[in-house]
Amino acid sequence: MDPSIAAPVASPRPADPAASRRAVAVLAVMAFLVVTGETTPVGLIREIAVGLHTTDDQVGLAIGGYALIAGLSSVPLAHWTARVDRRPVLLTSLLVFAAGHLAAAAAGHVAVFTAARAVAALGHGLLFAVAVPTAIRLADPGAQGKAGARVMVGSATALVAGTPLATYLGQLVGWRTALAVIAATALLLAGAATRLLPAVPGHERLQAGPGLFAVVRRPGLATVLAATLTVSAAHFVAFTFLAPYVAGRLHVRDTGLAVLLLGYGAAAVAASSVAGRFVDRRPRAGTAAAVAAFTLALIGIWLTPTLPQPTLRTAIGVVFVVAWGASFAALAVLTSLIALRHGAKAHTETVNAVSGIAFQVGVVAGSALGSLTVAAGHLNSLPLLAAGGGVIVSVAVWVGGHAFEPTASTSPTRGPQPS
Repeated sequence: MDPSIAAPVASPRPADPAASRRAVAVLAVMAFLVVTGETTPVGLIREIAVGLHTTDDQVGLAIGGYALIAGLSSVPLAHWTARVDRRPVLLTSLLVFAAGHLAAAAAGHVAVFTAARAVAALGHGLLFAVAVPTAIRLADPGAQGKAGARVMVGSATALVAGTPLATYLGQLVGWRTALAVIAATALLLAGAATRLLPAVPGHERLQAGPGLFAVVRRPGLATVLAATLTVSAAHFVAFTFLAPYVAGRLHVRDTGLAVLLLGYGAAAVAASSVAGRFVDRRPRAGTAAAVAAFTLALIGIWLTPTLPQPTLRTAIGVVFVVAWGASFAALAVLTSLIALRHGAKAHTETVNAVSGIAFQVGVVAGSALGSLTVAAGHLNSLPLLAAGGGVIVSVAVWVGGHAFEPTASTSPTRGPQPS
């Protein structure tokens, strides 16, 4: 299957530049909402488990299943809808996302909850496959990269505002209400998008390009993709069960957890901005520094509970968690943009798809491994297990360093380029 797509049949840009900016802003809000919906169960994992009469590890598997379906469905769904106007495609993705969250909010069993989350993930996958390219097409030629970046910032901002707010809401009025509010917001946003998004024609034809296996065989790219998968898996081993871990080991719970997630998200957004500057200058050094910080922060989280004073444990533990969030965000940006640089002479969309799949497979693997570890009664070992993944990536960066210094010159903010 080749996810590459031909050039659009015509420019869909509104005549009014302000209308174009409003349309891109709507796409950014869509990205914000779906990432909020994806990550909300992380902050409410214990509440959901209690409400469904199940265990944290079972809910953790549902979180991983969402990532798997969102990642693997995005490319085929975008491919199959390539000739359809992008506005109804985006509206449909929001409606599917809303329906999945409504069903999850009403679920009485973990299996129903998992299935409902899978439905929501289909909407998530399709929206993310379409939103950034649509924003690029709506923008003026000189502002296309900025428009695509605004949508990405929308998704990153969810970690700063969306996830903490949804977590706090769930703690106040219940996780079912929090999910229902997310669904209702998606429906309202779909109504607004009907008015604010212009028609964006599909594509005339599908264009042949290199297949997935041909792309992966490009020199050095397989190493970067392996690092992406490993970092993602290592992170989600611990992040999936952040709420029960910090509650039991660092004494951070309830409102404190929402505040912690706010600090975590703010650090992640700031680090993402800084990391992008290293891709053109010193990509290998930036990756090495980020993975070292990632590993040390996780070791610090694991060691902090051994400190004698509870207050000191909480304060230092929070610092390490925030550092962990910043370093992971930097790694995610660096590995994805380095992968795109490898694809400058191939088809950028194909490389982007493969990189996204590697990341989502890592989410699934990490969540599953974390669930098995928690089920075995080793919740306290999760940060150390995650740090082990950081060590593996550190070795890959130093041994296969040439892979992290591609000679291609793909701009991090440019949209997909034609073959």
